[in-house]
Amino acid sequence: MKEKARTHRKFLRLILLAALLLAGCAPFASAPLPTQPPIETIIAATYAAIQAQTPLPTATETPSPTFTPTRTQPPPTATFTPTPTFIFILATVTPFPTLTPIPISPPEEVGGGGGTTTDERYRCSFVSQTPENGTKMNPRRDFDWNITLSNTGTKTWTTDYQYTYVRGDKFHRYREYNFPAEVVSGDTVTITVDMEAPRDPGNYITTWALKNDKITFCYFSLQIIVTP
Repeated sequence: MKEKARTHRKFLRLILLAALLLAGCAPFASAPLPTQPPIETIIAATYAAIQAQTPLPTATETPSPTFTPTRTQPPPTATFTPTPTFIFILATVTPFPTLTPIPISPPEEVGGGGGTTTDERYRCSFVSQTPENGTKMNPRRDFDWNITLSNTGTKTWTTDYQYTYVRGDKFHRYREYNFPAEVVSGDTVTITVDMEAPRDPGNYITTWALKNDKITFCYFSLQIIVTP
């Protein structure tokens, strides 16, 4: 619209200028000029011509894009969801170890220290015993240990001789006994020790020997296995 108004004003100026020029030149004309239409008619005709012209397209203003701030949401905070962990504890049953009986040497070869003698007067031979070495027993079992020995020396074993505890595990009720009778050279005798198996499972060995007031000799041992 502003451009159209500007164009109208421009044409009006041109028309007025043309009218002034015509008016100024009229007195000096040598020949009569043709009759001119009145100025109002010219202006009206010019205005009509302007109206008849195709109006120029009005520039369409492109609106500037409106910036709408977008609020960026922070990333969601990770929520830790604990996963239940099942721990299976398998009870391991440790089997009681199998105890291997320890071989026991014959009585005349068992022993050591000052107990061994080569004196021919004090010698013995192991014959048998009950229970045998390696026998399994329940805890606290009461039993008798019976040992059969042979007098292979030259001296008689009198009732002044004893058989006594020397070393090892203590599961006897009495640690020393007197000989029940005389044992001459070449005879055998069975002696007894009152015993009780230990309370705790395990392997137990005890060693005993014969003695008099001068010497300890003829060692013999018993091994038992106490089971649960």
